[in-house]
Amino acid sequence: MNTEDLQEVSRDAQRALEQERDRCMDRIAELDGYLKVIKSIDELRLENERLKDELEEQRVENEELHQQLEDKDMKLNELGKFSVNMAKKSSQEVLEKAFRVYLNTSRRKTQAKREVARVQLLDFITTAKLDMPDDIMEQLNHLDDEQPEAKVVNVSGNYNDIHDNKTVKG
Repeated sequence: MNTEDLQEVSRDAQRALEQERDRCMDRIAELDGYLKVIKSIDELRLENERLKDELEEQRVENEELHQQLEDKDMKLNELGKFSVNMAKKSSQEVLEKAFRVYLNTSRRKTQAKREVARVQLLDFITTAKLDMPDDIMEQLNHLDDEQPEAKVVNVSGNYNDIHDNKTVKG
């Protein structure tokens, strides 16, 4: 063999090896892709298991809360029956006074609490078949109306100096 033939064989061998290396690199890239897919599937499986556990915890918590709600509803129902029976046995004057006190106290509560109080009192009056005076019914009907923000007044200074007293008298 002469030198030219050896060079030709060497170039052919080099091209063949480069082509084989390129095929191997393509195969490695393909296998890396498969490995990434498998890793992603495994991560999704773990996330799915975690979410299933979380869902089960939420389901148990919901059942507990539902049971608590049923218990509270039952207690509230019984308390309502008791209150209605007590109202039927109480004098009209005592009931009116209790309603006025409760309405005055409720006016200082939050909007949401006033709404609940209004509904509960109306339900109580209906259930107990009470006849309340117009002024109480008017207060009750407007109990859950929007109320302006309370004004806050800050006072600083010495009250004794302001009133020119030696002591504050009560």
